[in-house]
Amino acid sequence: MMPRGACPESLPKPDVVDATSRLQGHVRPLSPLQEGMYFHHLQVRNTVYLEQMTCEIRGPLDVDIATRVAETLVREHEILRTVFTIRPPKGLRQVILPYVRLDIECLDLRAAAEPDVAIEAILDREAACNLDLASAASRCKLLQLADETFVFLWTYHHIIMDSWTLLMLQEQFTQLYAAALRGEPLRLEKQPRQYRDYVDWTLGETKVKAVAFWRGYLGRGRSRVPFELPLETIDQCIETTKADLKLSVLDRLDQLASLHKVTPNSVFLAAWCAYSLTRHGREEDVIGCVYANRLLPFRGAGSVAGLFVNSLPIRCARHSSAAEQIKAVHRHMMQWPGNGWLSLSEIMATGGLTANDLSSLVNISIDQPRISNTHTSTLPIEIDKIRYREQAHFAVCLDVFLNRDNPSLAVRHDTRKGRWDASEVCDVLEDILAWFERTPDTSLRELVISRAAQDLVAHTDFDF
Repeated sequence: MMPRGACPESLPKPDVVDATSRLQGHVRPLSPLQEGMYFHHLQVRNTVYLEQMTCEIRGPLDVDIATRVAETLVREHEILRTVFTIRPPKGLRQVILPYVRLDIECLDLRAAAEPDVAIEAILDREAACNLDLASAASRCKLLQLADETFVFLWTYHHIIMDSWTLLMLQEQFTQLYAAALRGEPLRLEKQPRQYRDYVDWTLGETKVKAVAFWRGYLGRGRSRVPFELPLETIDQCIETTKADLKLSVLDRLDQLASLHKVTPNSVFLAAWCAYSLTRHGREEDVIGCVYANRLLPFRGAGSVAGLFVNSLPIRCARHSSAAEQIKAVHRHMMQWPGNGWLSLSEIMATGGLTANDLSSLVNISIDQPRISNTHTSTLPIEIDKIRYREQAHFAVCLDVFLNRDNPSLAVRHDTRKGRWDASEVCDVLEDILAWFERTPDTSLRELVISRAAQDLVAHTDFDF
């Protein structure tokens, strides 16, 4: 039996590595964020950063045109034809290949008795099969369910892109597909900057300012009983629970944001801080927040395909009032541009902590369930039911969708650290927001939630 993550197609291909010697000027070191992910990837059974995007395409899809459009995107964005290797004596390097042949495997499922079951089996199989980053950082499949119904599956390593990049590529796909149908050349409206430009920018930046910022924020925090997750087994212990958020929660977020002159995201994070502190019975805590990291002093960061997103720490304390915690979170987040480009490991180390010391990670998602832009209205196809599949690598990961069309919440958690129920989380968060409204100046120590705090495996205390 082949171990998880070890697939025949992911075995190293020496010709790709050898090709790097012919690519002078197209070899770069890794960005700080990429380095951490690559070291995780070196454990062959670890698929923690292997991710998937799927979408349903309905209508008369022209597969040849779609393939040409995808090839154009690969040509325009260097990160989509980048591989990763270790090159002595310089160490880790990313190599931009001048050309990559795009292979989209087409599978005909029109005769499948239960197509949904067949699709999920394919997704599971792909998610369990790691990528060899020296050969390719992604792979694609097109599943045909009916004459005019398809599912596109893209399995990729997080080291090459984030959700911001995916949204950008989705819009560019529709732009180029519409242009192809009109018989126009396949060119992007604006020539994009490349990820290697960002890597060069990081090489020219000094870390002193960012390190000083995080050291001043985290101080001398230290965990007394750090809970180290064995990476090779974490996938087997992850469960996900989902629930819908009430529109009243969104209303309260907007009202509190207006009252305190902050963003709704800041209010939500402050409420989660209060929940985390009370559930775990801690006086101090550090949670993580997923940050798009596109407001860097690097020009054009918003239009570059690649990995910018980061997980950044937020301190919270029970002696704070609701108003103080909301404003502290907002004030802290306003300082992230320019300081959030270090890796999470580097950031946590400034306070004597590790990434495992984050009690949870919150992702307020920017993902959209369908592609809708100025180009889609002219297309004969519809692209929706977009889903993203990520491998959790923290004890608790909270994915939050605050759009009014379908507000929801998902909790991915390591069962060894305790059990979570998304429906209960939604109810408790609504109660906390109501409490924030009623008693904005009361210490969080006075907050009581519906379920007693419990840490089933390890309890972590912080001393700042």
